[in-house]
Amino acid sequence: MKFRIIALFVILMMIASTVTISAEIYHFDTVRTDTAADSADSSQTEVSNDSSLPTASESNSAGFVYPAETLYNRPLMDIGQSGTVNSYDWLFSKFEDYSTLFSLGVNEFELKELDGNYIPQGIDIAEKENWLIVSAYNSDETKRSIITVYDLSTGKKLKTLGLLNKGGSDYCGHAGGVACSDKYLWISVSYAVCSIPLDSIKAAEDGDNISFTDMLKVPVLGSYVNISNGVMWVGEFYHTTAAATDGSHIYTATDETTHSAITLGYKLNNKFTNQICADDYDRSKYIIPNYALSVVDMVQGFTQLPSGEFILSQSYGSTANSTLYFHSNPLSEKAESTFTVEGKTIPLWFLDGNNMTLSVTAMPMSEGIAAHGGKIYVLFESAAKSFGDSVVNPTDCIWSIDAEKYKYHTTKAVAAVPRDDMDDAI
Repeated sequence: MKFRIIALFVILMMIASTVTISAEIYHFDTVRTDTAADSADSSQTEVSNDSSLPTASESNSAGFVYPAETLYNRPLMDIGQSGTVNSYDWLFSKFEDYSTLFSLGVNEFELKELDGNYIPQGIDIAEKENWLIVSAYNSDETKRSIITVYDLSTGKKLKTLGLLNKGGSDYCGHAGGVACSDKYLWISVSYAVCSIPLDSIKAAEDGDNISFTDMLKVPVLGSYVNISNGVMWVGEFYHTTAAATDGSHIYTATDETTHSAITLGYKLNNKFTNQICADDYDRSKYIIPNYALSVVDMVQGFTQLPSGEFILSQSYGSTANSTLYFHSNPLSEKAESTFTVEGKTIPLWFLDGNNMTLSVTAMPMSEGIAAHGGKIYVLFESAAKSFGDSVVNPTDCIWSIDAEKYKYHTTKAVAAVPRDDMDDAI
């Protein structure tokens, strides 16, 4: 009898030890501590010597291959996960929808300012300053929106600044997108993009407020803005019931799907990026773009790789997965239609299933995206405190995808069609 009791005790101790090790391997802590956040850099590159971990070639009963990047760049998720993980099969069957994302990318570093009801929206990199900048609005839309500046190399938060309108009043809009030119940060606000000198951001202290210095009118409801390859792109979000666009923005794409949203491209020059002058155009009218792209519904973010490929971030609601769409660049080909701004005809191309090269399923609520230094940074709003427990598989990290690795991925592309399976508006 005594032997049985001792044996049972030993077995229980072994199980407890295994559970503890599993929890530590995957960092499935509900709240990351400051110490863990400060050491995020080293934990992202650490490679385990534990031979009990499955290798990249091992797979579960469903045939899913465990990507080495997923195992060794952890945690996979920090928010919304609880308890301990006792089975690799359980872990990867739960997140199998995201296998392509896990094989192409990693979680770079932790988002800040999520506890004050701020909801992340836009992301971009200020190259010379080595900053990553994230915009966010407050769920209490009577409170001013913010930008948070991170050190791109370490992920450390440098400062958070409140946004003010040009006249000094609080800016409380969504700040849907941010984009950096050589000397300015641009923020998409309703039917306009507003600028802030990067020098002003550099001089500001954490907690200061900072004002827009200029505004350009654009003929789309600017849900996102991006600067890539010398072009500023400003685009709109469309959803059948939650966000309408002008009827003139509706096109039948080359793959016979209906597109209801437009992204406009403005060539940049020294004057436009650095010395906005009133004598360039009539500021009571929309600035005239050089390009127009017809895109799928529910686009939250947009970027272009140096090699020319366009990438769209599509999401809607707290329970439906997001999708990242990769498209070859059609701009070198003959325009497929036209778009009119202030009586002028603009050449238009489609980003649709006929030029899509890859689609990647991601966790719900992807927002802005930005390409820099061989990486594609992906922002999610899902860990914002104001969403509570409503989000499926939330993540409190900025993720990055290897911009070269995706080209060699064998995932079969599917038609980039509007999706009606997404739930309530966020």
